[in-house]
Amino acid sequence: MKEIIFENKGKNIKLQAFKINERAIKLYEKIGFEKVEETKTHYIMMKKQTEGRSFQTEGRSFCLNKNLD
Repeated sequence: MKEIIFENKGKNIKLQAFKINERAIKLYEKIGFEKVEETKTHYIMMKKQTEGRSFQTEGRSFCLNKNLD
């Protein structure tokens, strides 16, 4: 996930998750995704980004304006 966010820095990222997959939804919300739409079976989630933003998950920090490899 961090690679996708890094490669798309400055761009909004949209994904969908099964409504029954509560662990994935919690993870996505933790790193800044918000529910923007829903279908019968899925939540459509979006992360609005600006360049240079960072986020933290699972005790690890990620900075979107630096290559972390």
